[in-house]
Amino acid sequence: MFDEEFCLHLEYAISGAMSKSADIDWRRCWCDGVLLPEDEHSYSAEQLLETKELTTQAWIDEGKEGKSARAISV
Repeated sequence: MFDEEFCLHLEYAISGAMSKSADIDWRRCWCDGVLLPEDEHSYSAEQLLETKELTTQAWIDEGKEGKSARAISV
């Protein structure tokens, strides 16, 4: 189920993946949160079974550059 707990686990997984990136610039970044989509229907069990995909946003902290919201597909 796509819920706040899943978003937290995804946040840590994204941060871990960035820390192992071959690109040194990405290794300096971390995920500072994954947002639930605004439209609850888009992450309902029925919708996820049908589309097998969900698009939402992750906040990426780029250190001195600040934070930016990035679109992600799960």
